[in-house]
Amino acid sequence: MDLRAHCGRKELGRRIQAAIAQAGYSSLPAFAEELGCSRALIYQYIGGEVLVQLDRLCAIADLTGHALDWFISPDPNGATGEVTRLEEQLGQTGERCEQLEAALAADRGARLTDADAARRSLLEALQELCRAQRQAGDLQALSRGAARCEELARQLADEPALMGALLHAGHAAIGLGERDSAEEALRAALELAEELADERAVLSARQELVRVLQAAGHLEDAREAARPLLDAQRWWPRWAARVALAAIDEQAGELRSAEVYIEDAERVIAEADAPGEHARIATVYAQSNRANIALARGDYAAAAREADRLHELAAEAGLPDQVREATLNRAIVALRTGALDRAEELLGRLRDWAQMAGDKRLAGLAAVFEGERLIGVGEPAQARQLAQQGIELGNGSVSGQIVAEAELVLGMAYLADALVDDALYHLRRCRDRAHRLELRRVEAFARLQEGRALSLAGERQWVETVREARDLARTCGYEDLAEVARVLLGIPEDAPGEQISADTGKDQP
Repeated sequence: MDLRAHCGRKELGRRIQAAIAQAGYSSLPAFAEELGCSRALIYQYIGGEVLVQLDRLCAIADLTGHALDWFISPDPNGATGEVTRLEEQLGQTGERCEQLEAALAADRGARLTDADAARRSLLEALQELCRAQRQAGDLQALSRGAARCEELARQLADEPALMGALLHAGHAAIGLGERDSAEEALRAALELAEELADERAVLSARQELVRVLQAAGHLEDAREAARPLLDAQRWWPRWAARVALAAIDEQAGELRSAEVYIEDAERVIAEADAPGEHARIATVYAQSNRANIALARGDYAAAAREADRLHELAAEAGLPDQVREATLNRAIVALRTGALDRAEELLGRLRDWAQMAGDKRLAGLAAVFEGERLIGVGEPAQARQLAQQGIELGNGSVSGQIVAEAELVLGMAYLADALVDDALYHLRRCRDRAHRLELRRVEAFARLQEGRALSLAGERQWVETVREARDLARTCGYEDLAEVARVLLGIPEDAPGEQISADTGKDQP
């Protein structure tokens, strides 16, 4: 790392920010106070504008619990180095394979045997490389590596290797937003895994396939893919199926059912005679769903606690994807509770992660929620730009939710500028897409905003629209949205029945 160059100082800044977050500090200003420097200076360190002096870097290392070398070594986590080593090994093995295939041996049988042995060696190196690329989060490289693995596995008629290549290809396609490719690869992998009676691979393929089907709004197909694992002999598929079904029910607005599945999953995990590492991983994914359910309900105090717990568990288990999910949940809580500076910091962190990993889903969600934050600080024009960016990313993502959320923010941004016709156009697109994908909370939120727009336009049907949103929110248990609907309708908090004020609708926010 060349600290004389801005890119080197910027990389050091990123590591300092990551260390502060991992150490559990609530904010950068809080850490600056602990360190004994100004807020401006800590931001300059992180932005690479000012080089950290050695004594100050030693103090940062002490406060965050990292070794000094971790901040300045070329590859502190070893992932890049491992990939480089494997790529070099792969290159050498590939050269050997080409040499053997090109050689004209007198005995054709011996030549073919040598070529097959070289292919086998190349396949093994590729498999190891794919595992390293997946762990490093390099989805583009993983997609290319999986394609090469698949080609060699077919040449060697190696069904287990082909199954593994298809699983890698499906995982990469999900992150790269290639929904059809993901589903095709995962269905083929599942068929092979069932033929080979490989229970772990069956579980992996079903879990990934459920994600794709759920994101496409095919909830009953997703349930069908998960249900066979409920009564599996081993504990791992049983808890995973319950967590998957909880996520599906949460999306469909069946929050109590989702909670029951999570409670059941936690019981399965607690009763399992399993190594500590496996139980920790299972607990993290169950906790992730708990946090999502609290967010869906609109209980932001509970959602903050569950997200903090998820972050702690995921960091301990070494699961970076769930650390990111926890950070996303924290950002949404900050948005919805008015802590907009905190939301900005967390969303910035998510954008950096998304860029490094090539994760379109995460990048799209970060753009959408940053747009919502900009509306909150009175910058609807910039919010519209980010919402459009979210739509572009969402159109290239497996998750249809991103486009729906982006249309919602776009409508809210137009509404903030009193551009009612434009607002209604996007809010209705959001409502229809959310209804089709069974994104019940997004649908209820869009109906509320549509009611506000109709009220500003002086349309009497706004009352019916808000009532529909309120009824959907009540049915699903979205407490915050039901409360917003009550306020919009002008119903007193302690009213025994529905009493809409005669003045309601004239001056709606």
